[in-house]
Amino acid sequence: MAKVGYERVQEIENPELATKRTRVLYKLKGYPDDWIEKRIRGIAIREELTDEWQKRGAKKDKDYEILTSEISKATFGVTPNQYKKLKGLKRENLRDHMDDFELIFTILGERSTTEIHRTKNSKGIPKLKKDAKIVFKPISFKPLLFVRFMLLIVMVKVRYLYYKIVAHLY
Repeated sequence: MAKVGYERVQEIENPELATKRTRVLYKLKGYPDDWIEKRIRGIAIREELTDEWQKRGAKKDKDYEILTSEISKATFGVTPNQYKKLKGLKRENLRDHMDDFELIFTILGERSTTEIHRTKNSKGIPKLKKDAKIVFKPISFKPLLFVRFMLLIVMVKVRYLYYKIVAHLY
């Protein structure tokens, strides 16, 4: 117990140690290095987003849950709880059960939301929630670029749903 306590104090003093420990734990669980890198990057982006939310008025756990749900609905069409049910997860961490595409879209959604908050200088839960809803909506895209972007999102979502359906058949 004392050793674990000492290690956590070391990690507080040097956060890079915590990142290294996390990498080792994921490696021991059998995750590939490229997935681990995405997951670690996603953790950093999530932390940046929650720090931004705190600065802009999110205080309670429920605030973070509501805002996270809005980003998830804008990104995947379902809340995190619905997503966990689709994946058959109970208490497990949803992000630890995401594939590369899911991690990339989660990172994109959370990073985009952070930028939207900063650009609009949004404050208060209602405005933060509104920002989270528009993550994948056209804001200032050029028409052709927007069409290509939307087609990519549709293709990825269709492919993802197809594989999920096929996986349940076998």
